[in-house]
Amino acid sequence: IELHGDVVFDVGDIDVQLEKVLSETLKVPMQIVNIVPVAESQFCSVTLRRKSKYDCMFGLASCNKSGNDECGDCHSIIRLGGNKFLLAICDGMGAGRSAHKTSAMTLGLIENFYKVGFENEIILESVNKLLAVNNQENYSTLDVCLLDLNNDIADFIKVGAPFGIIKRESALEIVEGGALPIGALDSISPATYKTTISTKDIIIMATDGITDAFQTQENLEEFVMHLASTNPQTLAETILNEALRLNEMSAKDDMTVLVARTYLKN
Repeated sequence: IELHGDVVFDVGDIDVQLEKVLSETLKVPMQIVNIVPVAESQFCSVTLRRKSKYDCMFGLASCNKSGNDECGDCHSIIRLGGNKFLLAICDGMGAGRSAHKTSAMTLGLIENFYKVGFENEIILESVNKLLAVNNQENYSTLDVCLLDLNNDIADFIKVGAPFGIIKRESALEIVEGGALPIGALDSISPATYKTTISTKDIIIMATDGITDAFQTQENLEEFVMHLASTNPQTLAETILNEALRLNEMSAKDDMTVLVARTYLKN
C-alpha cells in the first residue's frame, strides 16, 4: 500500500495539527512534503508520505595508490528525495588521472539518471551503452546502495565491485559482488541484493584496493566483526588504516571505504 498521496483541504484548515490528525486517522506516522495552492480556488493540494523511523549518518576514507597524485576512485552520497539516498563508489580501471577521469564520468552519469528518477535497469543499461560506445578499454567497477528509509530497504547493485558487508547488532550479512565492469560489454548483468534495514545497521562498501589488502574475505569479516565503534567516519578510517598497515603502509591500489549507519529518530 502506498501511504502517500494528495489530499485537498480548505486553506484555513492547514495548520500544525494536520500531520497529527492524519497520522492518527491512517494509523501510520505521516509527514507533509508539499503544499500547493489549487488554481482558481480556495483550496490547497497537500502531498503526504509515511514518516520514516530512521535517519542515516555517513563516513568516508580514501587514499591514492602510492606514487599517484590523483585517486582513481570516486564516490557519491546523495539524497534523492524524501528519505531515499544514493550511495555509490566507482573504481576506474588502473590508477591515477586516467582512472579518475573514467570513474568520474561514469559516476556523473549514474547520479544524473537517478536524480531524474529512472529505474535501476534503465540507468545501468543506458550508462553501459554510453561507455561501451566511447571506451578505449577504460572500464569502471560500480558499487551502488539505494537506501529507502521510508520502507526500511537497502537495495544493492554491484557491477564488477567486490563484496560488501552489513554489520547487524549480532551478526554480519554479506553482499556478494560479481559481474564484469561497466562498459566492458554491450549488455550488463549486475549482481543485485535487497534486504531490510533496522536501527544501528552499518553498511560497509569498499573498493578492491581495500578487500585485496586483507587477502581473504574472512580476514576482513573478522576485523569488522570486532570493531567496537559505531561512528561511520571512525569505522571508515579504521578499516583504511588497517588495510595500509597490512601492506606496510604502502597503497598498492587506490583505496576507498564508504560507511553508512542507520539510527532511530528521536
